[in-house]
Amino acid sequence: MTIKQGSIKKQILLPLVIAMVTALGAFFATTYWSYEKELSRDLAHNLKDVEEIVKEEMSREVEHMDSLIEIIARDEQLASLFRKRDRNSLLEKLEPTFKHISSEHHITHFYLSDAKRQIILRVHSPERYGDIVDRVTTLKAEETGKTSFGLELGPLGTFTLRTVFPWHDAEGILLGYIELGEEFGHTAEELREMLNLEICILIDKKFLNRQDWEAGMQMLGRTDGWDIFTSSVVAYRTTKLLPKTIAEIYARQIPDKTNPYNIGMRSNGKHYRAVFVPLIDAGSRQIGQMVFMYDVTPLVLNTRKSIFFLSSIYLLLGGIIFVSFYILLGRIEEQLASAR
Repeated sequence: MTIKQGSIKKQILLPLVIAMVTALGAFFATTYWSYEKELSRDLAHNLKDVEEIVKEEMSREVEHMDSLIEIIARDEQLASLFRKRDRNSLLEKLEPTFKHISSEHHITHFYLSDAKRQIILRVHSPERYGDIVDRVTTLKAEETGKTSFGLELGPLGTFTLRTVFPWHDAEGILLGYIELGEEFGHTAEELREMLNLEICILIDKKFLNRQDWEAGMQMLGRTDGWDIFTSSVVAYRTTKLLPKTIAEIYARQIPDKTNPYNIGMRSNGKHYRAVFVPLIDAGSRQIGQMVFMYDVTPLVLNTRKSIFFLSSIYLLLGGIIFVSFYILLGRIEEQLASAR
């Protein structure tokens, strides 16, 4: 049988190169799979921590608000002014109290409503009164006659932990309801510090009135506009990454928005993994998304270093093997040529 010159190299080196490239591709795929698996495990663990901490913080804040309301409700002079519907005197009496509990306990909302749930005074926004409260927490307090609490969306688009207390006089007659609320932003800031993450709260526009929402943002000193997102607004955020980066991600078509999902992103030279979690209010409605942004830059850089280091060794050894085979096969071909 006659062997053509160069055919040995082709028959041996070509499969060798293909095998080496395939092995390198398998290495990249395995490394990426390991990276994703480790990251998913860490995110799932962190998400459980967040859920537990949120529950603990909510319980603690509700206890604080409940204690504050009980102190307020025992004030007989306040009850007398409330019966007279003397709004100016009520505001004059309660304004110092609100300033104190606002600075010391992060209270952002303070309501007095009558037995028919009509607002007599919003201490935090005294120019707005007379409307009927139909939020779940208030309706539950009315139904049960007991203190009710939960996370709810207010008319100004603020996502707030509310505590509603049925207010009775000394004879047990229902005067109305005292409600304190703490915007979720305080809890978000504590989560940020404890877990080293950034948080963004997105509220679906279908639950909001633009004019009321803009008034609420102005009251809270926020600068995010209504038109940043197509179908949602930024109710709160702890990071300057927004709105552009998250807006681009949120605009994508996600098959199922009722379960947590995560997606990678990059901003200012850092790598983040954004976890989108459905935002459920006290009425069991999904009113938006809560976004937890984890800085995964160290993990990404370490993974890249490992890939670069191992790839360099692999390519070096592969190159040595290839050159060795190339030289060896060249000598064999020369010997065959001489023999012929």
